[in-house]
Amino acid sequence: VGDIDRADLARRIQEAREDAADAKDDEARSKAEQFLSQLTTLEGALLPA
Repeated sequence: VGDIDRADLARRIQEAREDAADAKDDEARSKAEQFLSQLTTLEGALLPA
């Protein structure tokens, strides 16, 4: 877990948010939202409580 770059993770979360917002159809939006959910779960696990 120590090898994860938090700045890179934050960038990827922002990109996933943009992908979800820019999705052309429901399937693309759903995939982007699922990936975003996975990234935010990972971020939550890395941040101290």
